[in-house]
Amino acid sequence: MRSFHFRLERVLDWYGNQFQMEQARLGTAMASLHSIQQSIARFHAECLSVERDVITRREIPARDFPALGLYRLRTRKLEQEFSQELQRREKTVRDQMQKTQEAQRRLRLLEK
Repeated sequence: MRSFHFRLERVLDWYGNQFQMEQARLGTAMASLHSIQQSIARFHAECLSVERDVITRREIPARDFPALGLYRLRTRKLEQEFSQELQRREKTVRDQMQKTQEAQRRLRLLEK
């Protein structure tokens, strides 16, 4: 007598592989998000350090004020760029979470 063979086993394997791929993509997206969050934290710490160095000086030469102004303008621009990149990566993570959940739902449905 032949043993029972699930005819949709290949389909189940395919859905399982698809779910694993979506999980891997989610991991990559989460790592990317974490990376930009760390970059933003380092950036803010560096800006705070520079501002503190300037403010704690006993004397500030007049020629340093234009440079400080340009530095502040540049940091605002970089902060906006970081913010946009953070929003983009957060959206990528949200989208990938949704794709992963959908793949998991399809897999569970077929398993049942």
